[in-house]
Amino acid sequence: CPNDGNEYACADLVCVRTCETRNECMPGQVCSGNPRRCQACRGDNECPATEFCDRTLGITEDEQMDPARGLCAELPPTCPDDGYGDNHESAAPVLEDEKIPATFFIASGAVDEGVMWNDLILVTLIECGADARLDVLPVSVNPAKIGDDPAAAAAELLASLKYRPAAERMAAAERFYTASTGKDVPRLMMTREQIADLSGRGFDLGGHTLNHPILTGLDDDRAREEIEGCRDWLADITGRLPRCFAYPNGIPGRDFGPTHERMVEEAGFSVAVSTRWAAARPGGGRFDIPRVGPWWRLGFGLAAGLARVYGTSYLR
Repeated sequence: CPNDGNEYACADLVCVRTCETRNECMPGQVCSGNPRRCQACRGDNECPATEFCDRTLGITEDEQMDPARGLCAELPPTCPDDGYGDNHESAAPVLEDEKIPATFFIASGAVDEGVMWNDLILVTLIECGADARLDVLPVSVNPAKIGDDPAAAAAELLASLKYRPAAERMAAAERFYTASTGKDVPRLMMTREQIADLSGRGFDLGGHTLNHPILTGLDDDRAREEIEGCRDWLADITGRLPRCFAYPNGIPGRDFGPTHERMVEEAGFSVAVSTRWAAARPGGGRFDIPRVGPWWRLGFGLAAGLARVYGTSYLR
């Protein structure tokens, strides 16, 4: 082995530099084995809790891709969903100034459409209040409830429409907005050009399906089209395949299941995130990574939100 002042050992008939901690290794490598040496990770359990073993980055010594190995990759601490225009105009500059990495999960069809169905419902209620044309919706809500408790009325409307077919709920939302306001549907999402700009500035772009459907409400062929379609859409705009995916609505067992996790993996994504309220832990699955959102704005204080994370992660 080389006599250059570093400590080496023979492992797999190759001289490798030994290590005591991961800090002595190249970024993404782990310090493991016997003798302990810097090497690629073989599984998520070898990486810290906030990282995963990304096999799309794995490289063997002869610089060939090895699907059995990878490099530990950090999960971005910030990951806004859907692709709203304020992600580009407001969030991105702050994230850049604070040097905070982020993955923006893009609902591709919503970007091309310009708006999401749920936002049309909310904007209509904000602009029109009790005068909103509830009669044009395929669900029943007491008009008095909008005046008495607008937040509860909005939540009831969204819950009533959320699990309907994507085309049906979008048509209902557009009808509700135009009949109530007398205006054309607004554009609230980013443009393709803005998404390309975010990618060029170093932000990660993740898949979030084409039309933001509840995947359990689709047959397998349609679900696969939604997953693979958003992958291809992003690759066409950014010039590279996305690594991360976020399930629409994201509740495990209700909005997606093991079949959809396999679809996401087969589509070439490295990880997928849910909306399961918990902390990521070593050994967890790469395609059901929990996320904690700022839901204390809906009744949880910060302390209560953190207590909930601890309880769901470590006390069950």
